[in-house]
Amino acid sequence: EPQLPQPDGQGVHRQHGVAGEGEVWLTSQNRNFRNRMGKGSIANLASAATVAASSLKMEVTDPRPLLDKVDQARYHAITGKRMLVAGNPAHIPRLSEPQPELGTAGVPQDFEPPSDINEVFTGKAQVFEDHIDTDAIIPAQFMPGESDVDLGTHAFQFVRPEFRQRVKEGSTIVIGGIGFGTGSSREEAPRALKGAGVKAVIAKSFAYIYERNQPNMALMGIVLTNPRFYELAAEGAEVVVDVPKRVIRVKGEEFAFNLPLVEERLLAGGGATEMYHRYGKNLFKACIAPSKKA
Repeated sequence: EPQLPQPDGQGVHRQHGVAGEGEVWLTSQNRNFRNRMGKGSIANLASAATVAASSLKMEVTDPRPLLDKVDQARYHAITGKRMLVAGNPAHIPRLSEPQPELGTAGVPQDFEPPSDINEVFTGKAQVFEDHIDTDAIIPAQFMPGESDVDLGTHAFQFVRPEFRQRVKEGSTIVIGGIGFGTGSSREEAPRALKGAGVKAVIAKSFAYIYERNQPNMALMGIVLTNPRFYELAAEGAEVVVDVPKRVIRVKGEEFAFNLPLVEERLLAGGGATEMYHRYGKNLFKACIAPSKKA
């Protein structure tokens, strides 16, 4: 079923309902992760023009013959914009990238980056499957929340209602599979986990934006791909995270993990916002500057 673009990521659910199991949709939204349009449905991404053209016959259609019929002058008069037309490079946008200052030059003499994390913490495992999305972690109706703790009272509200109570009882290590944190790029997802009392999220992989949000929100995220770990870290298993030694222990076995200096500094400093309040424009220099104690 072709579906026209929506103004935000939730519009499809509000205006078109939820796709049925086995239905195949063509959509111009920006993501099509598993079950995005509805449980058991399949979403294929395309341009808005392709979706509109396909809606006429309800089959995938090349929109270019229709676009060629658009009166360019009238289009410009109505929209104030010009269409990108083949053979007209003058209308191709110019791309540019910022050029940040790197290195530690210019850092004040009394500058002291956050200390290394010397913590060893233990918690029981709460295990999740692959492709846990941020809508499951913190449903949209509970955002933005008054605080991390407030968001935490609704973490996994619908998919695992017992999650918060189990965290209070010591199950503070979340074990994920592939693509943990997929879906909407909401910073409230790691904030909710942190606010609920989660100490670390260990997964085979993270969705890209969610992965960056974790240290920015001061929640430890660890990528661990060793299948043996996931055999041992079953539901309720005791997991020890030794940050100084960069190892995780479970059932007598150890697994090494990587924690980059930048992430460690963000975690130790309370997250990107807190570090900005402390370091201002020197925030990222604080993330890479050598410790004076070294």
